[in-house]
Amino acid sequence: MTARRGNHTFFGVLVAGLLINSLWLLFHPPALSSGETSHWWPIILNVEHGTGYAGCFPEYFPFCGENNQITASREPVPVFLFAGMVRLAGDSFRAASVLEILLNLGITAVIFSFVREFAGGHAASLAALLWIFYLPALRLIPQVSGDLSGTLGLTAGIFLFTRAEITGSRSGFAWAGVSLALGALSRSVVLAAVPILACGALLRPSRPLRVKVRSILFLSASFVAILLPWLVRNYREFGTPVVSSTMTGYNLFRHNSILPRRDFLRYVAGEEGGAAVAELVARRSDLRGNENEVEMDRVYREEAGALIRAWPLRYLRLCVYRFLPLWFGWGVPEAYGTRPRLEDYLLMGEQALLLALAAGGLWRLRIRIWALAGSVIAVSLAQMSVVGQMRYIVLVMPMVLVLGVAGLGSCIRNRRETAEVIHPNLNG
Repeated sequence: MTARRGNHTFFGVLVAGLLINSLWLLFHPPALSSGETSHWWPIILNVEHGTGYAGCFPEYFPFCGENNQITASREPVPVFLFAGMVRLAGDSFRAASVLEILLNLGITAVIFSFVREFAGGHAASLAALLWIFYLPALRLIPQVSGDLSGTLGLTAGIFLFTRAEITGSRSGFAWAGVSLALGALSRSVVLAAVPILACGALLRPSRPLRVKVRSILFLSASFVAILLPWLVRNYREFGTPVVSSTMTGYNLFRHNSILPRRDFLRYVAGEEGGAAVAELVARRSDLRGNENEVEMDRVYREEAGALIRAWPLRYLRLCVYRFLPLWFGWGVPEAYGTRPRLEDYLLMGEQALLLALAAGGLWRLRIRIWALAGSVIAVSLAQMSVVGQMRYIVLVMPMVLVLGVAGLGSCIRNRRETAEVIHPNLNG
């Protein structure tokens, strides 16, 4: 594929993505009740209106109130992006959804560029089209969340890291660190991918040790530099440098509160989680009644840790079980009192197909794109240790697509080359 034709294809894919994303938004109008919007929107409006990075969510933090609203429950990059959109277009959910469409188109562009480098233009077009019609990502467009910005940061970071691994570019590693940090400041679980990338780069035998160490230093320095303002802000507000989100402790407690029960292999819905929090508050006589988010996060982690230590084998089984709701949404509708619909089964089939393609691509390409497989595994395991729900796996699905389609493209290309060797006049 020539460069000119490749550019035309690239822009054609983006136009197709814009059309499909816009049609989805037309038939699925955004609202405050859409997904997690109600837990992001108040913070966004407070930031835009100049009243601070604040929001009170008593379902998570029972002692928040008028004088206890300082929050770190939602990561900052999406908050400031959406606050900027509110400043430009007003307090409009549709304007926020336009930003989600732009983020999704950015992911599409990175997927196209990534696959084109490994498997050519035709495979890149296929991968981008698969993403354009990927239902879990489309579902995120009408809601305000950090999922798509986190996905873009992680995908672009892995792409830049992989290119830097090939070229040895120091600036490539630095920009990879920046992108990964922006992803982590959108979805905290991205943090799990960075040590895997650093260790993998260090263990690769193809370069001298000093070159590998220098690469990791560039990656780490840029990553920490972008994270630093969030750490400093949280230290100033809470007296401790919160790296991720204060929601981690709540989710860890909520989704492990069922370990003492016989039916512990399941997803815990919000109502059941609320009952567990109410029981905890009633039981803990040491609570003052004005704990902030960081203090409650510490309490939740203590309670979750005690449960895990009391039921270690059950916890391991539950972590393994969470692969099903994380990758396929298994058991999540039932937790909320509904039955799976046809759309849910279609999503399961789509996930199974993409996972099978990725497994084939991993076997085919092996070490050449280890960073993709490593990031998928690291993020999946980190997520399974806390909670499993399909919208959380969207974060790594671009890497799954790249693995699958690049592997498929490599296989087809090798078969074509083999056929031309065996039948040299086949195309002549």
